[in-house]
Amino acid sequence: MNRTIRTLLVAGACLTATVAVGAVAANALTDPPGTATTPGPSASPSPSASPSPSAPATPGPKFWMRCPGGAPLTDGHLDRPVPAPRGAHDFKFDITGTVTPCQPVAQPPPGFGIAVYAPGRAYVPDGGWVTYDQLDAANGFHTRISVADPFVRALCLVTSETVRVDCFGLNKAVDGSLVVGDRISTGATLVNVAIAPPNGMNKEPGCPTCLYQ
Repeated sequence: MNRTIRTLLVAGACLTATVAVGAVAANALTDPPGTATTPGPSASPSPSASPSPSAPATPGPKFWMRCPGGAPLTDGHLDRPVPAPRGAHDFKFDITGTVTPCQPVAQPPPGFGIAVYAPGRAYVPDGGWVTYDQLDAANGFHTRISVADPFVRALCLVTSETVRVDCFGLNKAVDGSLVVGDRISTGATLVNVAIAPPNGMNKEPGCPTCLYQ
């Protein structure tokens, strides 16, 4: 009888120890309440600094290139002008050609122009002023001019107030548009008119009173 009681007591003690060990092991595999590990906040990229707005472009001074010894700059030519889609009140032409500077281009750069000629007046229209630093490696240039004057009858590549390098006639079509005519002499009566020197004050050099689009 005593032996049986002792056996039961030992068995009970072993069972209690086993349950306690199991509870410890279970607790070791789970986080205590309220202590669950949470991932740290991911580092968000620093906001990139916004680029400062560019300052408004200020038109530079407009002046011709002066060649050594006062020689005229006459090395250049015009390709045949190509009509571009016209505006509501103007005619547009794409102008290409070449001009070879007579000396290194300094800063601010001098320029040349595409002048247009009507009876009694000559001026550089919108888009007609080009600076020498815009020339490509072969001294070529491209610009688009807008002509609001329906009486214009010629256009010329000019390198000063009186130096015309190459010229084309312009004719008025039946529908009132301007069409490109033949190449004409730079000494023709129609274009033998000085244009005003560029001074940076007019919308384009050469025409303080003409109309623009």
